[in-house]
Amino acid sequence: MAVGGTAIFTCQLVQFLVVLSLLGISVSTVLGRNSIYESLELDIQVAHCVFYIYVGMLELLAILGKSPLEHRAFAHASLLLAVAWCVYLYRDVWPLATFTESPADLGEGSILWVKVALLFLGGVVIPLLAPRKYTPLDAKKEQRELAPEQTASILSCLSYSFVESFVWRAWRIPRLTYEMLPPLPEYDYLTNLKRKSFPYLDPLQTKSRRHIAFGLIRIFGSHLCKLAVVDFVMAVVSFGAPLSVNRLLTYLATGGVDAQIRPWFWIVLFFFSTSTRDTLIQWLTFNYTRINIRVQAIVTDLVFEHALRIRVKAETADSVDEGEAEASDDTVVGTPDSQEAASQDDGATTDAAGASSTTTSTSTKGKGKATPKSADPEADRAKQNVHLMGRINNLVSSDLQNINDLSMMIIFWTVEMPFHVLFCTIFLYQVLGWSGVVGIVITACSLPIPGYFAKRVKGLQTERMKRTDARVQTVTEMMNVIRMIKLFGWEDRMASQLDEKREAELQSVRRTRILNACVGLFNYASPYLVMVLTFATYTVIMKHELTASAVFSSMTVFEMLRRAMQGSFMLLPMTTQAWVSLGRISDFLWNTELIDEFEGGNDPEDAILGQNSVPEDRMGVIGIRHASFTWSKGTAASRTPGGTRKRHFVLTVDDELLFHPGKINLIVGPTGSGKTSLLMALLGELHYIPSGPDSYVNLPRENGVAYAAQESWVQNDTIRNNIVFGAPYDQARYEKVIEQCALGQDLSLFEAGDQTEVGEKGITLSGGQKARITLARTVYSSADILLLDDILAALDVHTSKWVVEQCLKGDLLRGRTVILVGLSQDPQYRSG
Repeated sequence: MAVGGTAIFTCQLVQFLVVLSLLGISVSTVLGRNSIYESLELDIQVAHCVFYIYVGMLELLAILGKSPLEHRAFAHASLLLAVAWCVYLYRDVWPLATFTESPADLGEGSILWVKVALLFLGGVVIPLLAPRKYTPLDAKKEQRELAPEQTASILSCLSYSFVESFVWRAWRIPRLTYEMLPPLPEYDYLTNLKRKSFPYLDPLQTKSRRHIAFGLIRIFGSHLCKLAVVDFVMAVVSFGAPLSVNRLLTYLATGGVDAQIRPWFWIVLFFFSTSTRDTLIQWLTFNYTRINIRVQAIVTDLVFEHALRIRVKAETADSVDEGEAEASDDTVVGTPDSQEAASQDDGATTDAAGASSTTTSTSTKGKGKATPKSADPEADRAKQNVHLMGRINNLVSSDLQNINDLSMMIIFWTVEMPFHVLFCTIFLYQVLGWSGVVGIVITACSLPIPGYFAKRVKGLQTERMKRTDARVQTVTEMMNVIRMIKLFGWEDRMASQLDEKREAELQSVRRTRILNACVGLFNYASPYLVMVLTFATYTVIMKHELTASAVFSSMTVFEMLRRAMQGSFMLLPMTTQAWVSLGRISDFLWNTELIDEFEGGNDPEDAILGQNSVPEDRMGVIGIRHASFTWSKGTAASRTPGGTRKRHFVLTVDDELLFHPGKINLIVGPTGSGKTSLLMALLGELHYIPSGPDSYVNLPRENGVAYAAQESWVQNDTIRNNIVFGAPYDQARYEKVIEQCALGQDLSLFEAGDQTEVGEKGITLSGGQKARITLARTVYSSADILLLDDILAALDVHTSKWVVEQCLKGDLLRGRTVILVGLSQDPQYRSG
């Protein structure tokens, strides 16, 4: 039997017996026809019998049927019994709370209360206690260990009793480990969230360029509707307390004259309305938190996945700030060729294995005239994506934190705030007459003030986030070269630059704080001002006497109004910040330039220009024919390090460039000739511009491609894990890689050997050791094609000779296609 099946079956069986008992009472009533039931009409009793027969059939379907029919039948039967119980409450229990009415079915005697009790058991108690049946999201894959939440009953979810055992366990033991935590519910797995949400959010899966907020609302639309209904019920229930206070004080003041409802009813109403409101608040808080956690997981995964698709090009903040960016230079990461070519002569063209890279530059003198605003969206895109690395960090940190209460904000502004104000207006009008409306009118007249504050907060928040991006980018760049800064004694200069960025950010923070203080002051004072003006109107202008019932009940409602206003003023800057952050996320998803493989093709001209049709006779080869490549889609100009010239870098292959499979292919040339760019073109990192109908670029990836970058990269892990890199561990192959990459002696120097932690960015390793680990990772992989970018640059002569003789000529690379980049003057490449 399925998880919780026994308890579910027991609850369904008990409910079925309840229905049979009610049916038996109704049938006996029809057949008996004694004096007790002479006043009852026969057709009503027959209708009762038909009703219980129908509910009984639903119960049989629930017991004997299969999912999802059994769940629907049980829910439908429970709802019908609950409605019947509510009808009896209105007909026979409500009259007991009045002075003038009597129960409509009192003639049934004690059987009436038996029926009410059975309906309460079958329509309220059993549905609240019945566990939920587990239904896997994927029928082919069931979760082995279920979370208690997945099968908890409604009452257990409302009271959180499903975590009671876990709480007691945590209290009894001294330390709680991660393995002791309850398993995650299946519907909260990121895989399932991604499958549900990405079709509406991922730019590659949706053609709609709508704001990301609308996509999130569509994903969580059903959840938000449930929250809206519950929030509306909570708003209605919240007025039970002030209504009870008003009626009780009125009863005491008048001595019960003309009272129609007994006072005990208002006491019961006060208790149940308060407890129900608190329970619903906790339920709303739990579901708000759940939606917010899911949103954070989805957005984080979406941002990081999209970050892998963007094109990395050379960009500087100054060029964009001065309005001189001509196209989409989106990032601040300098490319190797762009850095090298900055030292070359203007207009230099150098052949490298049949390819040429052209760098043209123009000089600018003086300040120059301000360029007009570009109509090119690529230029606008460049201005929006300065400090991209710092921006990505902010998107998954501060921006993600700003949307932490997104679901609560949506429900508050669409349901809670409007209905609270509406109900407060109705209640105050009933108690204080038109003077109560005066307070609401004053509140309405003050509403433009929050709008003004919201506009100011939005502008300051946008400016603050831009300055935060600049500061985070500066810190990131500084930490990347912290060794060089210390060696050259640049601490003071870098500290002054960081202080300048931080001071600019603090100015925005200071203005934002001052504005928030003004919002808080207005929020605190406005409700009390409204209450004083309302009571003054009621007594001075309308000449009415304030009674205890009017004062205390209206003060309670004014306090509710004050909390609603306080919540609105508190959420106003938070909502503005959330909207700005969602806009930044949308802008990142839609307005960052992607590599050609992921380009959406919304522009037909770009789609035709960027198409890559590889001829059938060239499907298995590595090569390029009649094509040009640029670091940016619009062949934008990027500033040289001196900041006085603009450069255009274009890699051009005029004929056909083919690489021999199963052999070592060598690309040599001077610095800045486009060697690394040629590898980037093969990998698809450069923008592809075909020169004719027969143009193509092809790098077969069916059997894997491994790339060793010019700048060594290691992760904060052990040396072995950096080399194996998630591949199956083969000890013989691993030891051979260690030997051929000249790492044996280095490992012997470490006390832990290959289990030594390399630290963040390989802080414990030298440059040559990091280069050889990067090479070892590439060689150890099972990829058929290896792209090696100047792997000997960081090695001394003896180590380089060893690597050439043992690794490049070794058996591990035999039969594999190797494309090796090196300097033309390097003796090791010439001898090799």
